[in-house]
Amino acid sequence: MKICGVDDAGRGSMIGPLVIAGISIDKKNIRKLRKLGVRDSKKLSPKKRELLYKEIIKIVDAYHVVRIPPKTIDKFVFEHNLNHLEAKKMAEVIRLSLIHI
Repeated sequence: MKICGVDDAGRGSMIGPLVIAGISIDKKNIRKLRKLGVRDSKKLSPKKRELLYKEIIKIVDAYHVVRIPPKTIDKFVFEHNLNHLEAKKMAEVIRLSLIHI
């Protein structure tokens, strides 16, 4: 069984882009991620996140990253539609993560 995970960072346009990333992985390999210490990125130092990134992409079957520029974020905030943008992009990341298997 394949599992896909997705998360975002940087929802505010003042500090840079909104980044959404997703991975697909065979269920039997989840324990490898746990052994690495993968967990909520907000609980990890920037250095640890960078180290984990390099190890994670060796284990997963596929991954995809989308960067949404501040100008686009501002447009959707103005339209009171940021949640829609985020949901649409998360669906795109999941779809592309599964296609690349």
